[in-house]
Amino acid sequence: CDTGGSSGGGGSGSSSGGAAKVASVGGTSGSAAPSVQQILGVFDLRELSADNLDFEFVTFLIDTIYRYYPLRLGQVLLVEATGIFSTAWPVIRPALGKHGSLVRFISADELRKEYFTPETVPDEFR
Repeated sequence: CDTGGSSGGGGSGSSSGGAAKVASVGGTSGSAAPSVQQILGVFDLRELSADNLDFEFVTFLIDTIYRYYPLRLGQVLLVEATGIFSTAWPVIRPALGKHGSLVRFISADELRKEYFTPETVPDEFR
């Protein structure tokens, strides 16, 4: 698991000020064809507020995925989306087109149980 933070790695974000943390986990498709690496984006939105929401970064991230990795995005998990994000989602989703179906709202508990083993859970989700 490659967890992103302000130091780089698999994503971008900042652990200060409650900004969303981003993690990416490589995976492979289950088909018999040659394996294809896909991106699993995990956005920790537990401390998201209007004061620390960075629309410029969100726009950059979406644009980058569309331009450079259009077939690599497997799923995006939005962990504990706050009221402000839930309110904005109906406006954001149409802009994502068919890719909006790749987004899943999930709790931190669901994330731990479904995507990690006890040994691989990032500290932020323990």
